[in-house]
Order: sequence, then C-alpha cells, then structure tokens
Amino acid sequence: MTDTFYMKFPVRFFSLALIAVMLIGALPLFSFNTEAAPGDLIYEDDQGTWEYVIRNSGASPVLPIPPSTNYVKITGYHGSGGVVEIPSWIGGLGVLEIGDWAFQYDPFLVVTLPSLLISIGEGAFYGCNAMQEVIVGDYLYTIDDSAFYVCSSLVKINLPESLNFIGDSAFAYCTSLGGLSLITLPSSLISIGKSSFYKCTSLVNLLIMEGVNYIPENAFA
Repeated sequence: MTDTFYMKFPVRFFSLALIAVMLIGALPLFSFNTEAAPGDLIYEDDQGTWEYVIRNSGASPVLPIPPSTNYVKITGYHGSGGVVEIPSWIGGLGVLEIGDWAFQYDPFLVVTLPSLLISIGEGAFYGCNAMQEVIVGDYLYTIDDSAFYVCSSLVKINLPESLNFIGDSAFAYCTSLGGLSLITLPSSLISIGKSSFYKCTSLVNLLIMEGVNYIPENAFA
C-alpha cells in the first residue's frame, strides 16, 4: 500500500512543519541546454507561430526518443494567445524542450504542452499572469527556475510521475494555484528548489506522494 500525505489547510502553516530529509539514492542528474546558443539557426513553423532551434538527443537516457536523434526546442511564440496547444511535432521532429524565457508575458489562458516534452526552461512562462491552466504530458523531467514565476491566475497544473526536479522559485507568486484543485507532488520528485512555491497563498490542497526525498524548509514560505 502506498502512503500519501494530504493537507487541506493554508500552506503557510504547513510550511512551518516541513522537515528537510537527506537525499538518499538520488538518480543521476541531467542538465539541458535550454537557451538558443549564439550562432544557432532559428526557424519558424509554416504558420509563423512558433520559433525554434534543432537539437540532438545525444546519449541521454532521459529523452523519450532514440539516441543521436534530432528534436525541436521551442524558443518563442508569435501568436495571439488564449487557449493554445503547443505542437508535439514540428517539421517531423518531436518537440522536447521549451527554452529559457520562451513565452515571457505571453497572453495565454490555457496551455497544452507537447506530449513528449521533457524540460521547461528558466522563466519560460514568467509573468503569464492570465494563464489559468497548464496541461502536461507524461515525460516532463525538469521544471527550471522561475518557470512559472508570478503566473498569478494559474489555478491548475498536473505534475506527472516522470517529474524529477522543480527549480528555485518555479511557482513563486502563483497566488491562485491550487485554489480550486488538488496539486500533487509525484513520487518521482528528487528535489524541490528554494522558494519553489513561495507566496502560493491559495495552495490549500496539496498531496505529497511517498518518495519525495527533499523539500527545503522555505519551499512554501
């Protein structure tokens, strides 16, 4: 039987009771180059909506595609916002990453992420303060620092069992998060960054699955 912990009270009180647990048996760490490097060829899809670069999977076991396979990292958006589905494939290549600051301040309302997505870069959705829901696929591995910083209307996001890392301030100032829905931290999580849910004042329904190894004392402060 799998043990879970369930809270239904303001997270500011819960945070006082958190105890940091030593990280035991951590999986190997992987890093993703989420910025478009100088000299990268930057492409646009046929509709001119998505800006992207092409990367290669190398030998990383994290990627849901074969080794040494090209894939897409999205670096920008040129649409009108609203309800948006980020494509899972562009030009026959899987979309696996969202780059740093790719959608900063974009006027999204509901976003469906690519089904094969493994990494959301630093500040990727920073300041998307109209965005209410994010729908995540089954392969997401990393949510980088400040990825959803001050997304103040964000109420709902599903965090899949593939997720290993949530970065510093990833959901800081998401003041509507969890207000009408349960937020679950999956058992696959290895580490949660500092201030990752800072000032999430509506986060009253939080489920922490057995297997979450490390939560810093100020994660929910």
